Parts: sequence; structure tokens; C-alpha cells
Amino acid sequence: MKYKSFHLFFITTLIILLIMTAIFNCIIDPFHVLKSPAIYGFNKEKPDLKTNERISKLFSVKINDFDTLFIGSSRVDFALDPEYYYKLTNKKAFNLGIGGSNISESKIILEKIIKSHPNLKTVVLEVDFFGFNKFNKIDSNESINSFISLNDIFKLFISYDSIQKSINTINYNFKNPNEYIFDKNGLRIKSPKHNSYNLAMAEVQGYIKKNKFYTSSPERLRALQEIVDLCKKNNIKLIVIVSPINFAQVHVINILNTFDDYIKWRNEISQITSFYDFSLGNYVTKEQLKRKMLYYFDSHHYTIIVGNKILDRVFNNLNSSLPINFGAIITKNNVNKYNKELYSDYKDWVNKNQEVVKKINAFKDYN
Repeated sequence: MKYKSFHLFFITTLIILLIMTAIFNCIIDPFHVLKSPAIYGFNKEKPDLKTNERISKLFSVKINDFDTLFIGSSRVDFALDPEYYYKLTNKKAFNLGIGGSNISESKIILEKIIKSHPNLKTVVLEVDFFGFNKFNKIDSNESINSFISLNDIFKLFISYDSIQKSINTINYNFKNPNEYIFDKNGLRIKSPKHNSYNLAMAEVQGYIKKNKFYTSSPERLRALQEIVDLCKKNNIKLIVIVSPINFAQVHVINILNTFDDYIKWRNEISQITSFYDFSLGNYVTKEQLKRKMLYYFDSHHYTIIVGNKILDRVFNNLNSSLPINFGAIITKNNVNKYNKELYSDYKDWVNKNQEVVKKINAFKDYN
């Protein structure tokens, strides 16, 4: 009898502790998945999103309702605003940009989302040159393959790790100012205190170190074709975009001896699908690197101002003033023409920005 009473007491205590842990983690919401009330100085900022972005966004997309999906890398993450999209189209969108994502991951995620969101009508897919490098790999199989499993629920709400993350969230909010979080539609919010020039130089150095070797991945090209076929099969409008990276980043592509690969990649994409090209030379992509920039956070992450311009072009906002070549529609029939324009624009930028060119070249020589 005493043995049974002890077991009943133990099980009851364990259940109470698990419930209290879940409630505590739901209130703090360290991964920003439940959109719990954000209280300044308590749980408003979510420092652990930096290392848990995939699981946070994949959980959020699962529980949100939307007509349109923005999917791609951290460039999408920072700049394509679902609220601005709603003003343009009166349709709901979710931003599923994920830092370091590549096209193979996007394909797997999209397959899952189509099953869970049968009313999905439009996909805006960002494709990235370095994301097609077969040597550029990510470690995200667990979260994308399960697409939020029972194990993920355990990690989010009742694990020892989640308690640590909740406590860390409270400590961080008590000690530190705002850096960034995600809004309710998945858009990342960037700190206004950043130094764009320093961040650009850091990104340039990072890309030089990470992409010393480049080989286009046939698997990822197939993944793009499969996305095209998947959207066609499910009557989903697919809009493919190439992001407007700053020409300092284009220079990185050139000094890594991958400019020919870049052109080849553009040709390969155009054979699979037409795309909006926002990377040609204009006042956006040629913005001078400096501490405070209007169009960029660094050498390739563009601001929400540029993101809005992209949405204006794609969704025909005639009231917006845009560069003529911003968002040119590239097809297999005109890709060579625009490749020549891109190279000419790049050479012009090099001639007019020798100080930046020399500094970037020095990074290459050092590495």
C-alpha cells in the first residue's frame, strides 16, 4: 500500500513539475514560437533565436495561416515584409527566410508546407549563388525532416535545455539592450545600432574564407527543378528572385575566380525557370559602403526599404519609383544580354571604387 502511495505521489509530483515547466517556458517563450506577450526587461528579446532560428520558424509557419510564402536565405529573413505585402495585395504572407538555407532545404520545407497549407497560392523563392555550392553544407536535417516532431515539442517546452534558455532570456533582457527578434510574420528585426561598413567587411572576409572552392551542385539544380514542378502540380504561382547584393559582394565572387561560375549558374537557372534579377547595377546595388547605409546592413543583406522595392516590382506597384533594370525578368532567351550588362556594371563599379577594391583584395591575399 505504501509502495503504491509512493508511486502515485512520485508520478503526481512529476506531472506537476512538467506542467509548471511547460507553463514557465510558454510565458517566457525563449524561441518566440507562441508569440506570448513580450514584456520589456523580462522576455521581449530572444537571444537564443540566433542559434535556434530553424526550429522557431518551422514551428511558427506550422501554426500560422497565409496565402503566400517567402522562402530563402537570411536576405529574405531580413527584408521581405509580410505586412507591406498585405498592403499591396490584401493577402497574408509568412516570411520563412532562414540564415544559411540552401535550395535543397527549401524544397524539403516547401513539400511539408504544401501538405499542411493546402490553400497556399504563391511562393516567392530567393535563389543564391553560394547556396548552390556543393561544398557549402548546413546541419539542419533534424528540424527540416521532422518538420516539428514530438521531440521538438519536448525541446521547446519541457526539456532542461528549454528551462536554461528561458532563464537566459530573462537574464539577457535584464542586462542588455535590443538586438533583434522576429515579428509575428517571421520577419527579422535588425538592431538600429549596427555599423554597416564593419559588418560588410566582416561578411566579405567570411565569404572569402568559406567559399575558396566552388562547384555547382547538380543535386541543388535538380531541387530547383523539383520546386518548379511541385508548384505547377499544386497550382501554386512560383516567383523566383535573385537578390540585389551590393557590388562589393560581386567583387568577392570575382576575386575568388568564380565569376565564370556565377554566369554559368545564372544560365542554368534560366534554363529551369525565368526569374526576377535584382542584382544588376543601379543606385541600390552600387551603394557606397559606409557606416550608415540606406539599402544594406552589410555587403549583401539588404534593408526592408529594398525588400519593399522588390515587392513593388514583383507585384506591380506602379506608384513606386524604381531603377529601370531593378527586377529585370530573365529568361533563357535574354540571359546572355543581361550577363553582359552585369559584367559591364561591375567593371564600372571597380573603376570608381578602388579604395574598397584594394581592401577586399587584401583580405583575399591574407587568406
